[in-house]
Amino acid sequence: MIVNTELTWRSWPRVYQAAAIAFLLYTAVHVAYSGIWRPWQDHVIIQTGQEMRPLQAYFRTGRPVTLDPDNPRQYGPTYLFLMHPILRWFGGPDPAHLNTDDPTQMPATRSLSRALFLTDLISLTLAGWFVIASIRVRLLRPASIGAARSAIVIVGLVVLWMNYSPLYEALTEKTVEIWELGLIAAAMYAALSDRPFWTGFCLAAATLMKMLPGFLFLLLLLRDRRAFLYGCAWIAVFLCAGHILYGPELGLGYLLLPFKALSGHTIGFTGVDNLSFKGLIAKSVGHLIPRAPGGPFVDGDPRSGLYVALTPFQINFANRLGDLISIVLVVWMLWALIRLGRRRATPYTDLWAWAFADIIMLVVTPLIGYEYTTLVLPAFSVACAVAIAFPAAVGRTVIARLAFGVFLVANIIPRQVVDRIIPVTMFGRLSGYVDMPPTKLYSYYCFVTLGLLLLVHALWEMRPDAAARSTGFFPSGAATSTESGRL
Repeated sequence: MIVNTELTWRSWPRVYQAAAIAFLLYTAVHVAYSGIWRPWQDHVIIQTGQEMRPLQAYFRTGRPVTLDPDNPRQYGPTYLFLMHPILRWFGGPDPAHLNTDDPTQMPATRSLSRALFLTDLISLTLAGWFVIASIRVRLLRPASIGAARSAIVIVGLVVLWMNYSPLYEALTEKTVEIWELGLIAAAMYAALSDRPFWTGFCLAAATLMKMLPGFLFLLLLLRDRRAFLYGCAWIAVFLCAGHILYGPELGLGYLLLPFKALSGHTIGFTGVDNLSFKGLIAKSVGHLIPRAPGGPFVDGDPRSGLYVALTPFQINFANRLGDLISIVLVVWMLWALIRLGRRRATPYTDLWAWAFADIIMLVVTPLIGYEYTTLVLPAFSVACAVAIAFPAAVGRTVIARLAFGVFLVANIIPRQVVDRIIPVTMFGRLSGYVDMPPTKLYSYYCFVTLGLLLLVHALWEMRPDAAARSTGFFPSGAATSTESGRL
C-alpha cells in the first residue's frame, strides 16, 4: 500500500470541508455547554455523596473506618487519599456532617462539586495527552504515513474525546471513572515509554481506587514483568498507608473485598442500566415491572419505577452464563497476548496489547454503567488512529463496523438525535414499556454493549499478526531492545 503523503485540507472536496467546519463548530458548542457550563452549574455528586461516607465517619470519630458489609464495590484507599484533602478543604465548615441531599447545605455541596469538577478536568486533560502521546510514538511515524495524515489522526482523536458522551455524563456527575481513566492512560504511556516503576505506580493507584483496573495486571504479567512487580510493591505500600490512616478494612483487609465481590451473585446486575453481558442476559430472560409502593429496594429506574423481574432460576442462569462468557473472553485475551510474545515485536505490538486488554477489561465486568465506558477511550483511540492512518489496509468493512461502534457508545451527535435514528421508542412500545424515557430504553436494550463488541472486533482485525499479512499496514520498524526483552 502506498500512503498518500500529500493529503492536505485543500485536497478535500468542498462538501467535506463544509461538513468538517460545521462539526467542529458543533464540537466547540458541545464542549462549552456539556463539558464546562453544565458540570459547573449542576451539582450532582450522588456517587461521591455515597462513597465519601467512610471518610466522613473517620472525620467524626477519628476511629478506624468500618465499611458497609452490603457494599462490595466500596472505593479503595487511594480514592480516600485523594478525597481526603478535597473534602476537608471544600466540604464546607463541617465536612464530617455534609449531606449532599440536604438543600440547606447547598453552598458546601456546590463548593465540593466544583472542586471535583476541576480535578476531573485536570485528570481528563492529562489522560488525553498520555493516550495521544502513546499513539504518536508507537504508530504515527511521519516517514511512513506523512506528516499531514499524522496531524489528521491527532485532530480526529481530539474530536473523538471532545464528543464522547459517556465522558460528559461522568463530568456532570463527577464520578470516579475520570480519575481511573487518567491513571490508566498514565500507566499505558509509562509502559510504552519503558518506565516500569511509574507503570506499576499508576496501575496500583487505579486498582485501589475502584478495583476494575486491576484486570490490567494480567497484561503486565505477560508483557512487562518488571512493571508487574513494581505494581505489586505499590499495592503493598498503598494498603499499608491505608491501614495506618484508616484502619484494617481500608488497609490490608481491603484485599478481601474483591474476592467477596467476585463470589456469589453479582450485586446490581439486574438493573435497567446495566450494560454488561450479565445485564443483557438478565433483560433477555426477565421482564420489566413496576416496583410496589413501599416495597424493598431493587435495582430499578427511579424515573419510571420499573425494574427487571427475575425468578431465582433466571437470576442463577444469568449469573452463570455471564460468568462463562467472561471466562472465555479472558482466556481468549490471554491466548492472544501469549501469541504476541512468540512473534517479533514491533513498536505497534505493545500499543495494541494495551488497547485490547483495555476493552476486554470492560466487557467482562459484571456491572457496567454508561459512564464506565469512559475507561475504554484508550482502546477506541488506538482503533480510530489505525483506521484513519491506514484506511486501505484496515478495509472498509472493519472501518464501517468501528464507526458504528463509536456511534453506539460515544453518541457523537446529540443523544436525542441518536434515540431517533435508532428507534428505541418504537422498541419500547412493542415491548409495552411506554413509560421509559428514550435514553433509558437505549441503555435497557444494550445498544452500548453492541458498540463495545464492535470495538472488540475492530481491534482484533487490527492485531499485529493480521497487520503483518497486510502489505504496508504498519511501520515495520525493528523492535527495541527493551521490547524484545520484555518476556
